[in-house]
Amino acid sequence: GPVRLRDALGNSLNIPAILVSHGVGPRRGYNRLAAWGLGAHDSFEADGAGYVLGNRQVTLLDLSFAYSHLARGGRVTARPLFTEHEKPEFARLASEEACRLVEDMLCDNEARSHAFGARSVLRFPAGRRTAVKTGTSSNFRDAWVVGYDRGHTVGVWVGNLDGQSMGGALSVNAAGPVWRQMMDWLAVHRPSGGLEPLKPEEGLVPVEIDALTGLRPVAEKTRRTITEWFLQGTEPLKAGETWYDRAGNIVLPESYRAWCASRHNHLGARAVTSSVNGEETVWRITSPREGARFVIDPGLPRAQQVLPFITDHPSPEELHWYLNGRRLAGEGTASWALERGTWVLRAREPETGREVRHSFVVE
Repeated sequence: GPVRLRDALGNSLNIPAILVSHGVGPRRGYNRLAAWGLGAHDSFEADGAGYVLGNRQVTLLDLSFAYSHLARGGRVTARPLFTEHEKPEFARLASEEACRLVEDMLCDNEARSHAFGARSVLRFPAGRRTAVKTGTSSNFRDAWVVGYDRGHTVGVWVGNLDGQSMGGALSVNAAGPVWRQMMDWLAVHRPSGGLEPLKPEEGLVPVEIDALTGLRPVAEKTRRTITEWFLQGTEPLKAGETWYDRAGNIVLPESYRAWCASRHNHLGARAVTSSVNGEETVWRITSPREGARFVIDPGLPRAQQVLPFITDHPSPEELHWYLNGRRLAGEGTASWALERGTWVLRAREPETGREVRHSFVVE
């Protein structure tokens, strides 16, 4: 469903990360991260676009080094320095305002509370404002927590030295307590203070927005407003009128049709209905997309490489699914373990005989 970037980052949501990578360009994003200190231990060809979800090879030093640049407001050094006698030379990689905006999101305990709870080890009192992010690599192989206050950047890795999976262990539970213990020790023995809250004079502006749309509130229709920070010149100017009907009910863009028809629709929203020549278009298969290509990853268990079959049909539980002419077990939503080949998927209404079909390839 609709989610703001602050909540997506705080709760480590995967799909928004993929959309950001797609918008930037996967290869460009991959190479850009090298400038932040995430050294190229492999190549984009080897890691692929999945680097954004945790399959890029990095070291604990790489990750901590990258976050130290964020802590310095976008000023970077060419390499880590290990003694106090080495004199750093800084170059600017990003604006201080942009870095502080990301930092504010990483300090926001409320923004991550849906995934981590309101009282996790990542929560700090107001006087010790701390930016922190967890991360888990593919197949639960590595658990990371990295964060910083005004004077220290601390990174923690937990995992098996032979690279085996940790069996579903979450980073907040595996690496979080170790990281928090170190931050608490530093607060007592080497105190540097918490991070400063954002201020309007830093090139950032606070704006009251509709919590659902991220746009300006709509009179008598917006259900909840919040104050969000924006880089000056990027703040929304218009209200999200098209997100509501005349009665104030939520109407989402057409891309949300499948979500609106699912059990996850906690908003009671409906989606805009597209039409051709004034007539409503037929329901569609939304996963997989027509012409999609999938690649089996030899490094992941086959049981995890499952493709969901989803439609935006108003009553998906009534559909029958066929794959290359063979009826699949069950009705409604279905899933299928990837097998190499060219496949034709059909979703059929048994009562009317109407159906839609997509073809896709698995390599």
